[in-house]
Amino acid sequence: GVIIENKPGAGGNIGADLVFRAPPDGMTVLASPPGPIAINHNLYQKLSFDPTRWVPVTILATVPNALVINPKLPVKSLGEFIAYAKANPKKVTVATQGDGSTSHLTAAMFMQLTGTELTVIPYKGTAPALIDLIGGNVDVFFDNISSSATYHQAGKVRILAVADEQRSQILPQVPTFAEQQWP
Repeated sequence: GVIIENKPGAGGNIGADLVFRAPPDGMTVLASPPGPIAINHNLYQKLSFDPTRWVPVTILATVPNALVINPKLPVKSLGEFIAYAKANPKKVTVATQGDGSTSHLTAAMFMQLTGTELTVIPYKGTAPALIDLIGGNVDVFFDNISSSATYHQAGKVRILAVADEQRSQILPQVPTFAEQQWP
């Protein structure tokens, strides 16, 4: 049998540390987002594990991120959102999955590339960030399209752009960033 243990926290470092400390007998496997494997060694001064010592087995999935907003924001496109954010510096709030998460880094890169200043609100994962976005407590969230698509279709959030080379098969009506002249 297989036993699955979710060990969230510290950007995935808690679970990764447990895997690192497990006997190297092939019985313990880490299924992880990019944080513990590719990002955290650049964000944390000291990790209790060395991700370069692990052997990758497979890529389970690739899921594009999307710019997801609360539908009460008075914008309908990426260009309108950028103009709105520039006209309201630090007033537009962006949820993240936590400090150093992919959504946090995406938000930072977005602000740098667009010259916008958003107020970053870190959460403990996707679920609470998405709940507060739907509830109107935050304005925007860079989320993977699969967790936001159903809420977009129900009108509870609005997805303005998908970060992929092609439109998503899940939401083909949503344009990519590149289609809207943004990297």
